[in-house]
Amino acid sequence: MESIQQHLAFCITNNMTPKAFLESYLTPGPTLQYSRDHWLARQWTLISEASVTSGLKDGTVFLLKCVDFSLVVTTKKIPYIQMSEEYIDPKSHKFVLRLQSETSV
Repeated sequence: MESIQQHLAFCITNNMTPKAFLESYLTPGPTLQYSRDHWLARQWTLISEASVTSGLKDGTVFLLKCVDFSLVVTTKKIPYIQMSEEYIDPKSHKFVLRLQSETSV
């Protein structure tokens, strides 16, 4: 229930339509397909509380508006993984098992 309320608050804060609120709970339908010229001829408006000249940060939310529709974008940080290879000489980690005649195996 709390997640629904948070989603509703998010939609109201960003002036989203009721349809935008319901879309996360409905089954997706066919996608819109426009020709390449249609997309290039459109003008997009960027609406954001953060400065448009600052870099993107994790959790930044902004709105891209066009004549036909709006997109609410939430940014997520991509994890940075640094891996390195270390050579371990096989001779350095060997062991010797010495059995005595009284030792049962």
